[in-house]
Amino acid sequence: MDKVREMRQKISAEFGNDFNRLVAYYQEVENEMRKSGKYKFADLPSEKPKSEKDAFTSSFPFS
Repeated sequence: MDKVREMRQKISAEFGNDFNRLVAYYQEVENEMRKSGKYKFADLPSEKPKSEKDAFTSSFPFS
């Protein structure tokens, strides 16, 4: 776990510990990975559930 935290801190420092710059970087990486076609992504549902119950059951279709 310490190694993971160390890497996260190094990556964050590369972007001046600026959350917005870090998010922009990760979005750019995601876009490049999507374009490569080598990876599959689970996209978020396009519409919001009508109720909390719908949110739960739509996440678990076998329930």
